[in-house]
Amino acid sequence: MNQGVRAARERVEAVYAAVDRLTPDDLRLTPLAARDMAARDALLAEVESLADRNGRGDLLDEARGWLRDAIGARTLSRYHPEAGVWGISSGGLVEDQVSLLLALEDTVSVAVVEDLLLPNDAAILSDPGRQVIGMAPLAVSGTAEEPVAHAWEPSAAEWSAASHGDSAVDPDQPLAGGRTLRRTFFFALGAAAVVSALIFGFGSGQPVLGILGAIAAAAVAWTFATYRSARQS
Repeated sequence: MNQGVRAARERVEAVYAAVDRLTPDDLRLTPLAARDMAARDALLAEVESLADRNGRGDLLDEARGWLRDAIGARTLSRYHPEAGVWGISSGGLVEDQVSLLLALEDTVSVAVVEDLLLPNDAAILSDPGRQVIGMAPLAVSGTAEEPVAHAWEPSAAEWSAASHGDSAVDPDQPLAGGRTLRRTFFFALGAAAVVSALIFGFGSGQPVLGILGAIAAAAVAWTFATYRSARQS
């Protein structure tokens, strides 16, 4: 293992350790400011290209996979033997929960190629998640006269417009992309709950209970994923 890969693994481990300190409530109830998702996608493409070109593609996949598994284990249903029922943790906006998961995944992705990525790009992609897990923001280039603006922060023009009342939002207007995020979250939640129900049922010698639990979990996830209020119809 060369020195660059060894340093990348150490950075990934540091992110792991910080994520391990998050509680289920942190994952459910921590809001994040809106981000430029088009800019995010472009930066992620650069991260993946750098990782592949420098022999860190497997590490990137491993880091992302561990993070998804760890976060999923804390946010999905769990069995309570003493009660004999499934308990589901809920609360917070679905959009906030999905945004948080993406931010944490971006942070661990940047950790893999931080030494190869432009400092400003690394900060833009990584800092939202680093803020959540209590890690210091990455250093960026810039001067006091020309501070570096992160992609998720409002611009000076936007702050000015807001202060003059030019940013009124129709309260009946649904959030852009909210429905897609909700569907993605509940489909993922439902799939994990179905698998967990089946594993519990067959593992405990109660396959019928497991199948019924899986059907119920799938039905609930489908209902929430496809729900559409009359106002949005």
